[in-house]
Amino acid sequence: RDLVGRTLQLPGVDWKAAPLTLVLQISSTCHFCNESAPFYQKLASASRQGAGGRIPLVVATRDAVTVMQKHLIAEQVAVDKVLHSTPASTGIESTPVIFAVDPGGVVRRAFVGKLGPSDEKQVMSILEAGHA
Repeated sequence: RDLVGRTLQLPGVDWKAAPLTLVLQISSTCHFCNESAPFYQKLASASRQGAGGRIPLVVATRDAVTVMQKHLIAEQVAVDKVLHSTPASTGIESTPVIFAVDPGGVVRRAFVGKLGPSDEKQVMSILEAGHA
């Protein structure tokens, strides 16, 4: 299913606050998400140093927010916001997913599943450019 062009419905996110927002759709019980924690640590660090300034990093999860917050602390992944979401909010049920979202809330890029080195580089280049 094509996720690019969809508008994400995540109440509590001010899409207009930045030229780009990254959304991680993850679960604390997803083994691919947990295996990706080292990349998410790099992503969190890089999101604070984007070319156009700080890029918000938001986690959307079906977990209880407090459960995910504790999980992220344990994994040493610093994010700006954790929101409870449903598949209807993002248009996809699976995890992990990384969305690059523009100021209108529209998905410009989406990466589904555990990323290989090439896809990780693509995500990092989006951060470095400050736009998708």
